[in-house]
Amino acid sequence: MKTGTCNYCGDDNQIVRGTPYMADIPAKMCEHCWNMTRKEYLASEGTDIGEFDTD
Repeated sequence: MKTGTCNYCGDDNQIVRGTPYMADIPAKMCEHCWNMTRKEYLASEGTDIGEFDTD
């Protein structure tokens, strides 16, 4: 489990993981932003980026 700053919302001391966007590597994303992105992708693209997993 890594903690750091989310590159999308700017919140500090969050559990973060790598972004699902290839163009944004090495950006990190918190669980809140991940879940919002997941819902948006499911609604617009029909693609599921999966659960927020920090392993």
